[in-house]
Amino acid sequence: ARAPGAASAGVDNVDLRSPGARRDLEMLPAAALLGTVRAEDGSPVAGAVVTIAGPAVPVADRRTTSDASGAFTLGPLPAASYSIDVAARGFLPTEAGPVEVLPPSDSRLDVTVSRGATVRGQVVDDAGRPVAGARIQVWVMGADGLPRAASRGEAGPFAAVLIPQGELGVTR
Repeated sequence: ARAPGAASAGVDNVDLRSPGARRDLEMLPAAALLGTVRAEDGSPVAGAVVTIAGPAVPVADRRTTSDASGAFTLGPLPAASYSIDVAARGFLPTEAGPVEVLPPSDSRLDVTVSRGATVRGQVVDDAGRPVAGARIQVWVMGADGLPRAASRGEAGPFAAVLIPQGELGVTR
């Protein structure tokens, strides 16, 4: 169910064909989560898919796309703490939040996404010839000191794209 200024309410299946069948719904006060997706240089990122995570978010309201100015709106949402994931072509996946939504006022969460780095190379022997059967793995060390796999591939020219900038490791 939907109503202006209220969060969507889900309903369990109810058989309304029975005489006197009734289902009461509680509509919760709601507000929107507004934001802008920008690149590190401050330029807007259009077409970014913004997905929200939090309690009681109906499936239909979990995802939106940023417009030409990078702006997005999610909601209406009931009062709760939310986080968002942002995916945009050419940028690293980004998580943001948490942010508190406290109706009736809208909340704001602006997100900056990074392009990351590209690593290109080729596995060759001492004579400079490609090594047959070589497998490539490029990884980035996470903040916790554990490797985060970024790309794998076969011998020959390879490119690992959208790698977070930082200390890289390459194995063959």
